[in-house]
Amino acid sequence: MFRLDKIVYEIIGESVLGQLFSEKKRKSEKFSRTLYTHPAIFMVEYALAQVLLESGVELNYVLGTSMGEFCSAAIAGVMEAEELLVLLLKQAELFENHCHEGGMFAIIHDPSLYDEISLIHENSESASINFDSHFVISGENSKLKIIERFLKEKNILYQELPVSYSFHSSLIQRIEL
Repeated sequence: MFRLDKIVYEIIGESVLGQLFSEKKRKSEKFSRTLYTHPAIFMVEYALAQVLLESGVELNYVLGTSMGEFCSAAIAGVMEAEELLVLLLKQAELFENHCHEGGMFAIIHDPSLYDEISLIHENSESASINFDSHFVISGENSKLKIIERFLKEKNILYQELPVSYSFHSSLIQRIEL
């Protein structure tokens, strides 16, 4: 973690660990700035994998999705962790410089709800289906508020994800330079 944090500091002039553990921040404060969250997720995943490997856990294969693909690539030796961290920081900068803010909701319900309820599929995009009772939507914040009212009204469990952008949607295509 410290080695990777040093690389982040050299590139952006700030410490991710300093952001995570700042005594100035309250627990209720969101940790959602992509320039910090991207490297933080990678750093935690990579450090945890290193602990397992150093403890003698032998891997048959590695698998990752979304941000997890970066860590999987590092663990598999496809690229060095330091190189991948640099790419993640560049990606985070592209999001912050070229995309409009947005959000994501994890919804605890049958994913068919997305197609069945026009209010949901007309105001968001399907980002992922994780289980037969859990899916994620992505979209503009104003449209997600409409969906949120519906979910509350119908007592459907959901969780707003602590992100600043509409990941896994067409709303981030602006970074395809």
